Amino acid sequence: MKLLYVLYYKILFQWIKRRRRNETIARCLDNIVAECEGDRICFYFGDEKWTYKQIQALSFRVANHFQEIGLKKGDSVGLAMTNRPEMAAIWIGLGRIGPCLKSEMGNEVTIFAPIFYELERFMEDPKWIPENQDFTHLFPTIDLAACLFKVGPQPTSVAKDQEPNYLDPILYLFTSGTTGIPKLLLVAMDDSVSLRQPHPL
Repeated sequence: MKLLYVLYYKILFQWIKRRRRNETIARCLDNIVAECEGDRICFYFGDEKWTYKQIQALSFRVANHFQEIGLKKGDSVGLAMTNRPEMAAIWIGLGRIGPCLKSEMGNEVTIFAPIFYELERFMEDPKWIPENQDFTHLFPTIDLAACLFKVGPQPTSVAKDQEPNYLDPILYLFTSGTTGIPKLLLVAMDDSVSLRQPHPL
């Protein structure tokens, strides 16, 4: 029982410390890279190994592109993607500039002025060449890989009043609805998964 109390107070202390520093999930990632741990493995995906530096670079690309087209704090973005490293990098990247991600949406969704992107894979590797993906027979899409290559992985600059807050929502997750209608789960920045340990996907 004493061990549980120690663990509880340790978690509480870490939460308070992160809140005071306004340490969002993106800042947590940046701190890991700044501590010279960027070459450590962040995600295992099949035979692939994604380092913290690779996830950081891709998240900067995502933030830079969507900031360039006008997305800002308070906007919402829908994402339908299988579980893979690019998905994590996308929501971390969007979390840098403030939009809230709505992932795996339910059956009834209202979309205003939609812009559809398609992305099969994206590797932060100079030797990697994206495959030509074409979903235009289904609906008009924009090649996200080409957009991400164009903006580059330089750090994203955000105005002070647009900076995401530690308690801001970063994700709205929808369940599959196998036991009824899809249910909504709100994930705030402080609820985001810890990046300190590698994760299999």
